[in-house]
Amino acid sequence: MRWYNASAYYAIAVSQALSQRGHKVIVAGDFPSPPLEKAQKLELQIFPHLNLSRWGHNHILLNLKRLSDIIKKENIQIVNAHRGEAHFYASLVKKFFNPAITVIRTRSDIRPPQKNIFNYFFTHHLTDAVISSCKILEEGYQKNLNLNSYRLKNIPVGIDTNFFTPDYKSGLKKSLNLDAKTLMVGIVGRLSPVKGHTYFIQAAKFVWEKFPKTMFLIAGEDAQISKNSLKKEVRALGMEKNFYFLGRVPDVREVMGALDIGVV
Repeated sequence: MRWYNASAYYAIAVSQALSQRGHKVIVAGDFPSPPLEKAQKLELQIFPHLNLSRWGHNHILLNLKRLSDIIKKENIQIVNAHRGEAHFYASLVKKFFNPAITVIRTRSDIRPPQKNIFNYFFTHHLTDAVISSCKILEEGYQKNLNLNSYRLKNIPVGIDTNFFTPDYKSGLKKSLNLDAKTLMVGIVGRLSPVKGHTYFIQAAKFVWEKFPKTMFLIAGEDAQISKNSLKKEVRALGMEKNFYFLGRVPDVREVMGALDIGVV
């Protein structure tokens, strides 16, 4: 994965929890990549030799061999695929090299599964079970791929309530020279169109016109959109004095703790 997004968070959170419960866990994928770097920081064992984003014939064969070899060498019993590419490789390894392994497909992307023959075959014939992270995904699998509840489980992501707590004291407003009572509305997420930053800015204008002392904040790294392009949108609406752009933040709690309203 190119980003440490919700899907990556789910994968690493599950891996960490399983490891803490005494299971042997190996996080495999492209390296360097944000999920594997995060896993490494958490002292989880990683297998950084899969080029899941490359689809040439040589890469496919090499990935199949590497995945098959690590499964055999480490005596892996369950492969939990968190992305379509990983599901593709795990399913083929099960089919051609190691039918004894259990293949789980975990989906934590909000988009429903595609309704096609290819997806139906892989899900019904080469996958032992599917985990969805929310109800809408569970319903998508039932509707689009006719998957029954025996092989489909909805398991919402766990949140570390010792780490994310309402008692956390953020110093962000103070560092921005704002009064603690200043109303702040913000959005946290990489600067991609799917996150809706442009809509956030457009909506902010309506709020600003009625409540001109409200401050707005955007936190997230440049991706398909640049911070400068969003700043131009804000300037065009005359709100530059009410907007803060933080870029990527090392600890999201600083932002969450400072916001009176968080927008998703």
